[in-house]
Amino acid sequence: MPRAATSGALSAAATLLDQKGTGARDQRNMVVFMAADQRRLEDLRHAVAEFLAWQSINDDAGADGLNLDPQQARQAATRRDEADRATDLRMTETYQWVLVPSQPDPNGPVAWDHYRADGEGAPAERASRRLINEGVLYADFAPSLLRRRLDGVLAPLWGAGAVDLTRLWDVLCRYLYLPRLRDQEVLRACVTAGPASLTWQQDGFAVADSVDSETGRYRGLVTGAMAPVVTPATLVVRPDVAEAQRQADAETQPQPAAVGQPVVDPTSGDTGEAVAVTEATAKRPTRFYGVATLDAERLNRDFAKLSQEIVVPLTGLLGTAVTVVVEIVATRQEGFEEHTVRTISENANALRLGAHGFEEK
Repeated sequence: MPRAATSGALSAAATLLDQKGTGARDQRNMVVFMAADQRRLEDLRHAVAEFLAWQSINDDAGADGLNLDPQQARQAATRRDEADRATDLRMTETYQWVLVPSQPDPNGPVAWDHYRADGEGAPAERASRRLINEGVLYADFAPSLLRRRLDGVLAPLWGAGAVDLTRLWDVLCRYLYLPRLRDQEVLRACVTAGPASLTWQQDGFAVADSVDSETGRYRGLVTGAMAPVVTPATLVVRPDVAEAQRQADAETQPQPAAVGQPVVDPTSGDTGEAVAVTEATAKRPTRFYGVATLDAERLNRDFAKLSQEIVVPLTGLLGTAVTVVVEIVATRQEGFEEHTVRTISENANALRLGAHGFEEK
């Protein structure tokens, strides 16, 4: 770290946030700036100066330089390594501020927001963690949030009926007034879930593999279910366009005959008795279950999303009984202290939890 610090440690450092799961060929990087805390800058200068001094002594330790004996050379190397570690620590302590460009109004000037990113970890890790907690950087993005933008400032993108994921990602990376997604995998997960909501026509969108240039029909159109495969060429389709294609397809499909009515063979013209629709062919699922693992550090956000996307649509159906069971599992390698066991147990009893308790492996 000090070797790089000599040229860039005392100025604002451009930090590329961690891009997980995507290759450099299909993603852009979000650039923010790490700025030094003025009160700690002098300590960093001293640490860098001490490192450079010991580094210089090590470089000149030989017979052609300072002619140090082996013990002195080892001592110089030890002091250099200590100064190296001290500089790393000072760098972490000094660069605590994240400067983020923003543009609340698409037609307005660029503004700068600042956040304190202290704690453990490298600058990029701390910056990412703080920006995600502040809602500036999205590690997950709900389809309803994307739909809101597509109906608003991004409406021209799918004015013709659809927009491909590559174009959508390019726009999200380009303009400061749009949400910042951690990487393209976040957008892919959003598009995958877009058609799956019960209210996809109002809060989501349809997904298709491609469009036929001659007929204008969308191939592999998905509505009311998770998209099986999402690639950079996947199309996000406007719900009204998708619904129009669905209705057109339904009109061209042969309609099932009513029970007891004659069925006409389209090839021979012969008629026959229609087969009665049995209860088995019309049977529908009667029970839903799901298990979700929530982030304990962002419990309110995750539970609210789970409630909005799953629980609320189910409770809104007449005659649906919904039960939500919360399971809490906590493990600690060094074990829980006595006061923690007592406090948690008392709280669990007061809240009338069902089966609960601490146990040993």
